[in-house]
Amino acid sequence: MRWKKMESTSSCRKEELLKFFSTYDKTLDIFAFLRLLVAIQICSHSEEYVPHIPVVASGDCSLEVWCFRRVTPAGVESEYLMMRALASALEVILIVETFQERYTQDIYTDPGVPRPAVTLLYNGNHYDIIYPCATSSGSSSHQAS
Repeated sequence: MRWKKMESTSSCRKEELLKFFSTYDKTLDIFAFLRLLVAIQICSHSEEYVPHIPVVASGDCSLEVWCFRRVTPAGVESEYLMMRALASALEVILIVETFQERYTQDIYTDPGVPRPAVTLLYNGNHYDIIYPCATSSGSSSHQAS
């Protein structure tokens, strides 16, 4: 019986996504796009970001040059400011957990509007995505209500 051997649509989609994101060339393109998105967000909302970039705030470097050197190149570590710009541009709640701090804050939230959340673990050197266990209500304990 053929129907018993058919995979569910959900498992097929998961396999396709896994295969797609496992290709190095495609992930490089995705990261290049996300870095460009961050640079555009920072430059488009300079009044929000410039005060947090000392070299730009002091006038020693333009915001565009800073983004060209610190945001868009591959292999440059992302900083908190860049993560905040990405979350804001994508309108996704970004929760950063650390080993050092007791409480975490959402990087981007939009009160009253339910949005997907991504939780990252910052270990002092880089960010890793983590998948928190769902509470009985089905959401992370840190998500804004």
